[in-house]
Amino acid sequence: MITPFEDLLSQIKRKVEPCYFLSDESRFFSDVLIERIKKQVLPKVTPESVFLYRGSEFQLDSFLENVKTVSLFASKRLFICKEVDRLSKEAQTEIVSTIEEPGVGNYFIFVSYQKPAHGLLKFCKKEGHFFEFKKPYDSKMPYWVNWIARENNQFIEPQAVMLLLEKVGTDLHQLQMEMTKLSLYVGKKPKVEASDVRELLYSTRSHSIFELTHAMGNRKKGEALTILDQLLLEGESEIFIFSMVVRF
Repeated sequence: MITPFEDLLSQIKRKVEPCYFLSDESRFFSDVLIERIKKQVLPKVTPESVFLYRGSEFQLDSFLENVKTVSLFASKRLFICKEVDRLSKEAQTEIVSTIEEPGVGNYFIFVSYQKPAHGLLKFCKKEGHFFEFKKPYDSKMPYWVNWIARENNQFIEPQAVMLLLEKVGTDLHQLQMEMTKLSLYVGKKPKVEASDVRELLYSTRSHSIFELTHAMGNRKKGEALTILDQLLLEGESEIFIFSMVVRF
């Protein structure tokens, strides 16, 4: 059975609406949808075509000016505002007045991590552009691991799914990151097996920065990812790893 999230992805593939309001407890589904909409409506992502705002540091004047300014460099523009639950009632009222007549080539995505009860939500509900995504129950997580695997053009066997969830937990963003690593690790293999998850995520052997840089220097991508993952699991600082790799 197709989920509401997958149904919306299919709708976006056929047609992108001028405005979306995404209420997303997981923060994962809205991020995926934003990237899909970008690919669907923008020939090229540039500073002139994508504007990102956050409710915690939202400046209404800047938003209104950017929306109303005619761009000479972008025929289509995407305005993304996250944390809209933190916007004031006054700001939401002004935004509604603006998006009632969005202008040719302007698209808006509003993301809430908590449910606001102000004018912006009501307007988007009335227009049929409100979509709500709950954090998946633990029992549904294998389904989403498989979905993420398919997005990486991979098949992952059931035991590997269980091992991945056991090690990583139920954070969808983290699972996506680990699945990307696994895809690179297995290369052209037709599927991700339990042994791959064990080797990449469960290794107990201690590694050093020098082993990491050596693997990178020899273009051993899978080995380098394994060492990097183990270093992070052992508590090594990301900044320290980055600085050492840059020196290399």
